[in-house]
Amino acid sequence: MANTPYDLKADKLFPLHFRFVGGVLVVVGMAALLSSIILAVILVAVGGAMLTGYAGIEFDKQEKKYREYNSFLFLKKGARKNYDGVEKIFINSKNVSQRMYTAHTSYSSNFHHVEYNAYLKFGEQHKIHLKSMKNKEALIKALGPLAQYLDTQVVDLTE
Repeated sequence: MANTPYDLKADKLFPLHFRFVGGVLVVVGMAALLSSIILAVILVAVGGAMLTGYAGIEFDKQEKKYREYNSFLFLKKGARKNYDGVEKIFINSKNVSQRMYTAHTSYSSNFHHVEYNAYLKFGEQHKIHLKSMKNKEALIKALGPLAQYLDTQVVDLTE
C-alpha cells in the first residue's frame, strides 16, 4: 500500500435530484439510440457525467505529491502539487441551517443540523478540505486508512 497512491473520494459533485435527472437522461438516451445516434450519445454522456461526477484527493507518499481532482465518467482532472510533510488531519464542526419555502404559500421551514468537516494540514498555513459528513464517527472511520497511509493522526477539534 505504501508504493501505490491513496485515493480519497470526497463528495459527489451533484445533489440527489440532479443525479436522478442524470439517470433519466441515460434511460432516455438509450431509448433514443434507435432513432438518433448523435442525440443518444449526447444524452448518455451528459447523464453519465451527472451520475458519476465526484470530487476527490489522491496522495502519492513516495513522490510527496497530492492532487485535488474532479472526476466525470471515471476520468480524473486535476493538477498535481508538491507537499513537504503532513502535520495532522483534523475535524471541525459547523452548524448548518437551510430555509425551504413551500411552492404555493409563503410558509417556510428551517432545518438545522451539525456538519463535520475534515481537513489535512500540511504546514504552517496550508490546509485542504478532505471530506464532510453529518456523522462524526463515520467520518473518523473513513479517514482512518488515510491517516495510516500518511503516518499521521486524526485530531477531533469539535466540542
